[in-house]
Amino acid sequence: HVKENYKKLRVWSNQQDPDLFEGFVLTSKYHYPDLNIDRIERKIEEIRRKVWVELNNSLTSLEKITVLNHVFFNDFGFSVDNENHYSPRNCFVNQILETGKGNPVSMALLYTIVANRLDLPVRFIDIPKTPLLAYVDRKIAAKVHPAGVETDVLFYINPANKGSITGRRELEYQVKRTGLEPSVRYFEASSSRTFLTRLLEITEKSYELNGFREKTADIHQMISVLNHK
Repeated sequence: HVKENYKKLRVWSNQQDPDLFEGFVLTSKYHYPDLNIDRIERKIEEIRRKVWVELNNSLTSLEKITVLNHVFFNDFGFSVDNENHYSPRNCFVNQILETGKGNPVSMALLYTIVANRLDLPVRFIDIPKTPLLAYVDRKIAAKVHPAGVETDVLFYINPANKGSITGRRELEYQVKRTGLEPSVRYFEASSSRTFLTRLLEITEKSYELNGFREKTADIHQMISVLNHK
């Protein structure tokens, strides 16, 4: 099934705007070839519906994310597994939905899938070690940011910290403090392909640290396929 997976991943990455859920399922199918997609869809729909019931058009973008955070992290109890950060099971959508635990990338991915199904414009921000998410709304961003700040991002969300909200200036400070060279990619939305690549990189490291050499090599190959190498 591994070669079949490579083929599907190549098709996925060649799309103009690949679907994140489809990508997440593809990478999870590597470890779980008989993945029950209907069960996963039902669980995600259950989360989406619980948030949707509490949303209305009079809420601001920030208030909508606050509702999503409450349902996702409090009602359903999702959290980053800090004790077993590199456990391979934290990389797969079925396991995360079952255990409520994931790593920072997989948790960000699941959160984004739920948000997008609620028509909330949440996108991935490619920051090393702690991926953040961005709430993207060009019209409102143009109004709220000071002159000279060109960005589509309204605010940032940290799924590894129960969805805590960060502003642009705080993020600039964090980037500086961690010794990273300021780069557009740390502040602006990234692609679905990059998001899935980061998930596969942490999957590869998880397998490697747990001594799965063959699986590590397979995931390495999947990363190459995804990035057309």
